[in-house]
Amino acid sequence: MDKLLTIIIPTYQRNTCLERLLKMIEHTKEKKFLHLIVQNNDKNDSKTVNLLSRFSDKFPQWEFTTNKKNMGSDGNIVSAMKKVMTKYCWVIGDDDLPMKGLIDSVINCILQNELSLIYLKPFWTKNIGLFIDKKMDSSFIKTNAINLSSEIHIMTSFLSSWVFNIKEFQEYDPKFRKTTSKIGNQIIQLSWILPLLDKNGMCFKTNSTVILATSENTNSYAVLETFLYLLPNTIHEISKKRAIKNSIINNYCKFYLPKLIFSVRSGFFPKNADQKSLKISKYLKKSIAFQLFCIPSIILSNLIPPSFIKTIFLIIKQLKIYLFKLKKEF
Repeated sequence: MDKLLTIIIPTYQRNTCLERLLKMIEHTKEKKFLHLIVQNNDKNDSKTVNLLSRFSDKFPQWEFTTNKKNMGSDGNIVSAMKKVMTKYCWVIGDDDLPMKGLIDSVINCILQNELSLIYLKPFWTKNIGLFIDKKMDSSFIKTNAINLSSEIHIMTSFLSSWVFNIKEFQEYDPKFRKTTSKIGNQIIQLSWILPLLDKNGMCFKTNSTVILATSENTNSYAVLETFLYLLPNTIHEISKKRAIKNSIINNYCKFYLPKLIFSVRSGFFPKNADQKSLKISKYLKKSIAFQLFCIPSIILSNLIPPSFIKTIFLIIKQLKIYLFKLKKEF
């Protein structure tokens, strides 16, 4: 039986998280359709090297490799993508986790449909262990590229949420040259998500939350600069469809950026993420949504005490966790 889906896991110094993810993948029922590529980016991490050796012995049909040198996060992903021989690909961050039954549901979806993209809705939490045994509704809803980009906007940048038709993508970038040129920009996944949204092929999304994503695991990159400058610039460089890029930018200006601005100001990110002099993309400045929602947020976030903002965010966070626990299991 030919493999249909390749899961790529780029990993770096997170052996505990990686083992949790591999154990979840191990429970996949439809392994005959699944290929797995795990690429370790730290040859000196003996715990991860030993972990991969154990799983390689157990699943010799899958690829568990350690790079000879650190290729960087983006380089590691692209290197693995070049090895993919299946029609569909899914890159999962080593600290994220598909919920029970999701991998089999994804395989069944792509067995039954010729599609470009599947969007998997994430739930952000520091404590993935609290929900590891929770099984959610992993049914899929058919949608189109415009509606999907409008609804998810900022989540186009979340790596683990996307299953994509890599054969369709290779029609756009056959030798990964365009993708390789984006190595190092922190949101390399837009290199394949945006062209497939532009193509406006068949898209699906999950009916409910199905990916557990590790929150507050941000490194010391400049968060505001990434989302106020780098992201809108990258969207305009890659996407050729005005409706797609405007939909993403306008909606994340309304529903994401104000929250991010207040989060940074209240201290949820490293101090060097909070730049006093903000670098803002010219494409963002042109957005009416940015002017209406983000500029007031920048002003207000400097006037309201950070401790008050942080308290409000913590209350909202606990409420979300409580409501998520109450969701019906399937």
